[in-house]
Amino acid sequence: MEDTELALLVEGLNNDSPKKQMEAMNTIINTVDQVLGRNLWLDYPFNSHGFASVYEKVMLTLKIDDRSQFELVDFNTDPMHTEASSTEETSIKKSLVLITQAIQALAKAPDPYFIAERLPALGSIIIPPLEKLIETTERIDSKTLAALVLLQLGSDKGVAWLKHIIDIGGHYSSLAANSLATKGFQEVGDNILNYLRKCDLQEGDKLIAMITALEKLDIPLPEDIHQKLNLPEAPLGVQLILAHPLQRAKF
Repeated sequence: MEDTELALLVEGLNNDSPKKQMEAMNTIINTVDQVLGRNLWLDYPFNSHGFASVYEKVMLTLKIDDRSQFELVDFNTDPMHTEASSTEETSIKKSLVLITQAIQALAKAPDPYFIAERLPALGSIIIPPLEKLIETTERIDSKTLAALVLLQLGSDKGVAWLKHIIDIGGHYSSLAANSLATKGFQEVGDNILNYLRKCDLQEGDKLIAMITALEKLDIPLPEDIHQKLNLPEAPLGVQLILAHPLQRAKF
């Protein structure tokens, strides 16, 4: 991949257009998959060293001792700057560059939602840098989306942060509640109930999402919350869902 092609991909990742973001992500996913293939996916948790076996294999192949090359402690680190000794190594290094750019976009793109939506397709090889991102970024939406991707890939590194987002009713709190409920985190019920006790009744869609998450966990609404959500000023949709609860699939 030439520098101009990489520059166009980076431009697409950081574009305001969801379509251009998706196109750039699909190109990255297809390119990386051609090089690493099945190595993108592996069993989690990682080994005793804290890294996936494929990560160890890639680093060994590249003869790179410094793990930070892929941990992304420094987002400006570019594995392509090291000399490649074979075509295979060159391809792997280019793949790591693309993965780095995708995660960098999650941290810096104007709206990183569509980046996060496609990230899981890169496989569990992205878990270490995403876990590092959660520790280092101060951007709330990026941290929340990284935690949601990690949860989907089998890492609980961001669970505590997702619970916090639910407590404060922050951006993506509905998605966080339902994702954790789907994964069977029973304790998140307390966070949802705490939110419902202090929430604004006009947040209709969010209230319905929180109730749905509780249903997935088979947690009934306490009487005080039930009364609050049935107040006349509560949205009609919330009142209807309480009056006619559905048997929603718990998956």
